Amino acid sequence: MMLSGTSLLAFISVSLLAHASAVAPPTLTAREIDDGYVWLTVGDVDNIKFEGYFGWFAGRGSVPYEYRIAQSEVLTSQHLEFVQAYWPFYDGDPLSEHFTGMFITGRREGNGYVYEVMPGWEDAPNTMSLRMAARFCNWLHNGKVNEQWAFDKGVYDTGTFTRNPDGSYNDDYTRSPDARYWIPTADEWLKAVYYDPNRYGPGKGGWWIHPGSSDERLRIEYPENDGQTNGGLWEWYNSRLPAGMYPHVRTPWGLLDASGGASEHTTDGYSFGSSFLDDIIMVHQYDRAGQPHFPTGRRPETGNSDGLRLAKPARIVGVSHHDR
Repeated sequence: MMLSGTSLLAFISVSLLAHASAVAPPTLTAREIDDGYVWLTVGDVDNIKFEGYFGWFAGRGSVPYEYRIAQSEVLTSQHLEFVQAYWPFYDGDPLSEHFTGMFITGRREGNGYVYEVMPGWEDAPNTMSLRMAARFCNWLHNGKVNEQWAFDKGVYDTGTFTRNPDGSYNDDYTRSPDARYWIPTADEWLKAVYYDPNRYGPGKGGWWIHPGSSDERLRIEYPENDGQTNGGLWEWYNSRLPAGMYPHVRTPWGLLDASGGASEHTTDGYSFGSSFLDDIIMVHQYDRAGQPHFPTGRRPETGNSDGLRLAKPARIVGVSHHDR
């Protein structure tokens, strides 16, 4: 898989998911439309772990609980609402791409800022830093309340988002037990994309090598040319790749564009899903030496080349807003 650390590579691989609610769901998952997202339930609790040929991610991918995951990534139009809400509390440059992502522009008007999506990119998965993704989850968890506390706490404690003199980080991406939305863990993401509860027959689970419920590499081409992924299409800028380009290519649980689109954040220091090298064996493993929650060289406060595919509980017990 391509490194997600450079904006150019993320631009090249942008694929976009939208209008997913118009796509018929797979029969093996439950689907729910909530807060503008289509949610798919990932079950088969305590599924078998992945055992790779080369050991990459061997022993990973087993999840001891049901959870739901969004059929598509957070789109630029959805991220715009967050940017407009958070700018009064943001302590960085409100016009920086590190804050807005790739496809949102802003301008100063009076005492505030006005933001808008670049024309044609409304249904693109926008990019954001890992810290910004955590604040996005906090904000959703707290009912989109436009106050400082709603962005700072609830799912992730942003008070831990500090850096040491030696360049290491103290960021803690452990989610709260009552989290209503969160950034997927690597295990949750891998299971939702590659694991099939009926891989070898009804109730006989196993792992596929590629995101499209296949052991064959997905074809990088436009759908009208029998393509299966836009991860690696070089004509991205002029084409403005439309949302939901490959509705026939899904993970076993029904996720769209697990290949292609922006690289997707996980809380383990890996980002997945944007490249033609996106099989579970070849997917890139970053150097994480000395930094337990994210890799060396990826700055969680400024890195902005990754998208976000939200996860949430399989069942909502109640609405929990963090104390102010």
